[in-house]
Amino acid sequence: MKPIEQILQAYDAGYAALLVTGRGLRDLTVVGDGKVRPILEVLRRTVHEHHGMWMLNYSLAGGLDWDEARINNDHDRRTVEGALRAHRLLDVAQDQNELVRVIRGVSSLARTTTKGESR
Repeated sequence: MKPIEQILQAYDAGYAALLVTGRGLRDLTVVGDGKVRPILEVLRRTVHEHHGMWMLNYSLAGGLDWDEARINNDHDRRTVEGALRAHRLLDVAQDQNELVRVIRGVSSLARTTTKGESR
């Protein structure tokens, strides 16, 4: 099974969360075009191409990264930014409660319905 297939199959099956073990997402893999890329990059591209989703990354060191520079469409960028702002994920104060605020914001965002669907 290719590195991201487990994640995509679980998502397609309706799982909202998945504990993935094994190779790290920063490990390299060969993709269909023969190029070597980090697994995280392959996952990012695949979820956007197949599901129209944009990935968020968070670390205490780097904060929230929603990869704004990759979103070429202005409407999409404004939509993503608006959703992040509505769930208080932009401009999170860097203090002892930062992680709690991010988890609550992501949890709230994950419960948001899209296109009339609920998760």
